[in-house]
Amino acid sequence: LDIVANAVHQARQAQIVAAQVAEVARWEGLIRCEMGGDWHISGPVHSGLGFNNGTWTAFGGQEFASDAGKATPYEQTIIASRVRDAVGAGAWNSCWIYVPPKTP
Repeated sequence: LDIVANAVHQARQAQIVAAQVAEVARWEGLIRCEMGGDWHISGPVHSGLGFNNGTWTAFGGQEFASDAGKATPYEQTIIASRVRDAVGAGAWNSCWIYVPPKTP
């Protein structure tokens, strides 16, 4: 019974990871446009999605990391989705065309 329960748990974990990888892939065009593909860039803006600390904090990024450049790519996409849903794709200025649509 433990073997079956462990197999079920591992299968669920694999599905979660696959969904996270797919979500990160949806944002790849934007990160290439914004920051040349570097998810962990730091400077005036942080992360490949170009967050300043104010935006990162305002949209709940602190639940993941102190700044976006320290968060995983998947965590960054969670905050990017919140920004997109609240402000729109225009939040990314000239790279807005690469913002993925909201998933149903």
